[in-house]
Amino acid sequence: MDGIGRRGTLLGAPLLLAAGLRPAAAQAWPARPVRFVVGFAAGGANDIMARLLAARLGERLPGTTFLVENRPGAGTLLAAEHVARAAPDGHTFLYASSSTLITLLVNRGAGLNPTQDFAAVAMAQSSPLLLVSRPDFPARTLPEVIRLARERPGRLTVSHPGTGGINHLSLAVLMRREGIELTLVPFNGNQPALTALVRGDVDLASDSSSPPARCGRPAPSVRSPSPAPGALPPCRRCRPSPRPCRATR
Repeated sequence: MDGIGRRGTLLGAPLLLAAGLRPAAAQAWPARPVRFVVGFAAGGANDIMARLLAARLGERLPGTTFLVENRPGAGTLLAAEHVARAAPDGHTFLYASSSTLITLLVNRGAGLNPTQDFAAVAMAQSSPLLLVSRPDFPARTLPEVIRLARERPGRLTVSHPGTGGINHLSLAVLMRREGIELTLVPFNGNQPALTALVRGDVDLASDSSSPPARCGRPAPSVRSPSPAPGALPPCRRCRPSPRPCRATR
């Protein structure tokens, strides 16, 4: 892999992105440890997948160190800004999600353009959005949650991993479409949002994926009456194999 010369980011659903890659450098890649910057707190879906990917790449490229660095905050904007300021030499990548794209497009004042400042490297993962609850929550399906929200306007609390992200916006769309009012509580990642649910601080949590459910163990989830086939497949050994994604330039 010679000639990578542009700041990198991993973006998409989520994708691997490379920020501002320049024409081929004479120096072979990698020349030093490679960093994957995650815009969420440790323990969430993106963080776990980034660490699995880093471990697998370390196996494929012996002698190369792949590090995962968590920089949560501002809907992943802090992580994006950090990567954008890094040297464009292919050693710093942003492990981004659709929330990152939304944040960059909404926060024009940040001065970052997702199509000009970053280049997509590969799709890294895809995850369903889930609405999860504790076992004692009275609603077990989405229609039941909507009915309960109409009975208790503004009283149902829902944690999510950051203002302006895909989880936040999906909840806003749900409230607008169904004419209900939920109290949304933002956190700096999926893990803190789920921890708040387990502690009983909130009634529900919007999660990008639920590891317990994916591994076939009981995970209290608010489900639609007919979940899509294979939406929550049985747990299996993870084998990250990023698909190539066209660079922006």
